[in-house]
Amino acid sequence: MEVFTGLGYEICPDAGVEDGCEKVALYRIGDRWTHAARQLPNGMWSRKMGPDEDINHATLQSLAGELYGAVRCIMRRRLMPD
Repeated sequence: MEVFTGLGYEICPDAGVEDGCEKVALYRIGDRWTHAARQLPNGMWSRKMGPDEDINHATLQSLAGELYGAVRCIMRRRLMPD
């Protein structure tokens, strides 16, 4: 969370799409942060899976489980206008 806060993100209450915002979901197992997913403009979520693979999925629960844990925090930051 501290890394994302340093990048201008703040905690937000939900994972819904917000115009003008970029959101990330942070996964955790116990006291260890394990993974992050970034929300795409269409509401899908994108994750880095290894050095060369990105996958997109509709829900944050798609990869929740023993490997990544569960979503414990949603953060957002305002996008700069073009």
